[in-house]
Amino acid sequence: MKTKIKLFISEINGVWTDGGFYINGSGNEYIKFHFYDLTGIDLLDEVGLSYLIVSEEKSDAEEKALKKFKIKNYKLGPRNRLKFIQSYLKKNKISWEEVAYIGSSADDLDIINQAGLTAAPISAPFYVRTSVDWILRRKGGEGAFAEFVERYLEENGMLKQALNLPELLMIK
Repeated sequence: MKTKIKLFISEINGVWTDGGFYINGSGNEYIKFHFYDLTGIDLLDEVGLSYLIVSEEKSDAEEKALKKFKIKNYKLGPRNRLKFIQSYLKKNKISWEEVAYIGSSADDLDIINQAGLTAAPISAPFYVRTSVDWILRRKGGEGAFAEFVERYLEENGMLKQALNLPELLMIK
């Protein structure tokens, strides 16, 4: 890795969720998140790296889940995620090379083409998987975000610090 990553950015649908959107007969919306992805946030916090969760959707279900999980840095509903992220990066003096991005759909390709490190869940379409640096083993909604963070930390010698584990307990 040439440049140190400062910011992990993730879409929600297809990464934190399986991409499904459920509506019951009363019109209530449901989406499924995987608790394992919260490990990714905790690991980033441990090593002092930032994150941003961005979704073009703005559903009550997403908002409630993010608040329940105490995820502080997110933006729901920007009409143009790329423009929003560009503005965010400029405001925070972060270059695209310092961004790690995980996405899962055609809507993510414009961001994938800018970021310094990119990944997609194995469940992403082939044209997304062939556009990223890393294809993850996990599907969207099954801990793909956490896997992305863990892999980056491991490859950059920071996973032990993030997990607060002695060398003896590290799995190789």
